Amino acid sequence: MLKNKSHILKFEKKSCSFHFISPQEYSNYKKDSIPIQEEVMEGIYTRNLIKSILLNIQYPHYYMALKGLFGESNDFYDDYKCSFGYLFLVQIEESSYMLNLTDNKGCFSFYFRKLLTTPSEFEQYGSIPRDIIHEPFDDFSKEDMKRFIQLFLGYLLSYIFVHEESLFVIRTMIFLSMVIVIVRFLLMNMIGVMKRNRINFMREEKD
Repeated sequence: MLKNKSHILKFEKKSCSFHFISPQEYSNYKKDSIPIQEEVMEGIYTRNLIKSILLNIQYPHYYMALKGLFGESNDFYDDYKCSFGYLFLVQIEESSYMLNLTDNKGCFSFYFRKLLTTPSEFEQYGSIPRDIIHEPFDDFSKEDMKRFIQLFLGYLLSYIFVHEESLFVIRTMIFLSMVIVIVRFLLMNMIGVMKRNRINFMREEKD
């Protein structure tokens, strides 16, 4: 379990890391934070589509990865629509954000909050209403958030691949066996057609 470890993501031209925080820490930070518009991922991003198909990756696999990496779910979610939630502190360059990750009727929901930590940030953003959801700020743009989500889900996917490696090997062997059977069937059909054509050609020559 890697609760207290800082996880680094390879972000384009920006340093980015995140680590797990407790509900108490989230509550303490919340009063000095600004809510950002929710990001919802309806599909799972992965660079390795073949592996995902072979392993039949589903949402429970991602929950397994979250639980394996960060422990039990917290209760910071709407239990009418969601079944689990995890809280993180995200560091993007010099800016800090809180993340409440939940599932929402078959989708991942990423609730970000900009955390004010320095006098200059309080001076710049302190007058912004905290009870209104805002568009992303320039230090962590909408595109940055989407990229973070992609990398974060890819991070979980890597965990799943490692722990499902034996299953992946078995399904890969089954997949390759099916390919071999199909190719063999097609080749036999082609050979049969060629033989029939040759016989017909020879009969035509005799006639």
